[in-house]
Amino acid sequence: MTDRRTRRSWAYAALLSAAACDHEGARVAAPVSADPSTPIAAPEPTTSPAQPVTPLLASQSWHGAYTCAQGVTEAWLRVVRVTGAQSDVIFEFSHAESGASGSFRMRGEHDGKTVRFEAGEWILQPGGYASVDLEGSFTDAKTLRGRVLGPGCTTFVLKLR
Repeated sequence: MTDRRTRRSWAYAALLSAAACDHEGARVAAPVSADPSTPIAAPEPTTSPAQPVTPLLASQSWHGAYTCAQGVTEAWLRVVRVTGAQSDVIFEFSHAESGASGSFRMRGEHDGKTVRFEAGEWILQPGGYASVDLEGSFTDAKTLRGRVLGPGCTTFVLKLR
């Protein structure tokens, strides 16, 4: 009886060893039980919700312009952090005619097609300027264009640098 049990254990071990290899013979993880009569439960499949894809990555700099009451104004969007569908950025601007420049923080949320940035705290606020929100879409992996949501404002275009 002992000999038969030993052979069964060796056969089970060989079966587990073969099951632990993929089709090219590479080792992969497989559950092991000391008792061959104990069933091994298959792991529950894990699915994570698909995260929207965005061209935004931390440390990127996007450059372009927007139009508001003061006229065309040069702009930079500096990506600080991207976590899932949210991003933290710094919006910087410079208006050549008046010499005004400033910056403020923004928080963005994207769904893979569109992005909306909401204005946060000022870093440097020039007199007479109000922070604005941005809403746009990626026309390709290197171009973001949309609307400036503020009084007297119209559109913006930013390109990945």
